[in-house]
Formats: sequence, structure tokens, C-alpha cells
Amino acid sequence: INHHLDDGLNIIGISGRIDSDDSARFERIANSITGPTLVILNSPGGAMVDGLIIGERIRSGGFITGVPANTVCASTCGLMWLAGTARYVSGTSHIGFHAAFPGNGDNVKETGVGNALIGAYLTRLGLSYRAISYVTSSAPDQMTWMHKADAQRIGIEVVTIAAPTSKASSAPPTVLP
Repeated sequence: INHHLDDGLNIIGISGRIDSDDSARFERIANSITGPTLVILNSPGGAMVDGLIIGERIRSGGFITGVPANTVCASTCGLMWLAGTARYVSGTSHIGFHAAFPGNGDNVKETGVGNALIGAYLTRLGLSYRAISYVTSSAPDQMTWMHKADAQRIGIEVVTIAAPTSKASSAPPTVLP
């Protein structure tokens, strides 16, 4: 987790696995800044409870979330992305969800308690039962990759950003409908 300021916009970057101490690290950074904030996510997931705590802080801070082009935000990272007051993606971003499971390794079994926590979290974010069902529908060893049509169908607002046509372009990205 890192932070920098870019033309008055705070940018917090989260990349790699979410670990059990990351929510405390995120809280320290979030409490030290003021003003508009974008949280850029690039993670395969990790510690669910820490991800939910980070997501709650993203929402309470009014932060925006984004997943850059050609990156993955899956599992607990996807849950954190959902907390954004606006949610940005590229056409090549990959956002994935699956049911909760304790631990890791070969003995991956779904946990009702974990899914209950996810459901309560998503309800606090204002998402529908349909969205909650979608997010937790894949088995723990599977992944549901969300597409724009899925998001629209289940009532999750997403802003798609078009990638610049060349590296030399300094024009701002284009928001796609």
C-alpha cells in the first residue's frame, strides 16, 4: 500500500496480496490525507476481513476506486473495489468474485459465516440482494469475472475508461457510456 499526491488528487495504490495487517496500514494512510482520493487496485485477493475493513474505510472516506488496464482485482480486492463512491475500470480490467472460504491450500470449502459477512458488507454499501448473490455465487475455487453487462444487470454502477491511443497523448482518458 502506498500513497502519493498527483495534481491535488490523492492516490493510494494497493497491489499484491491483501495481508492481515493491511487494513491498519490503509487506515493510517487514509487518516493522514484530505481531499479527493482515488484507490487504485491490483490484487489477486487475500485476507477477507482486512479487505472488508479497507472497503468500509474507502466508502466512509468517499474514495473512488479504479482497476487499471490489464490488471486483476479479484476476491477480496473485488469487494474493496465495490466500496468506491465511483468505480472505474478499463475495458481490459479483470474484476472477479467468489464465495468466501477460510484459510488456503487444497482444502478449500465455502463458509456460511464468511458469506454472511460479505452479504452484510455489501448491504452496507447499498447493493441489492441480486448483486450479493452474484458476488458470492462462484465456488471458492472458481471465479466469476464481471463484465459490464453483468454490472448493469445487477445494478452496480461502473465507469469505463478508454485507454489512451498512444503514450505520447497527454489528453485525459475518455469515459465510455
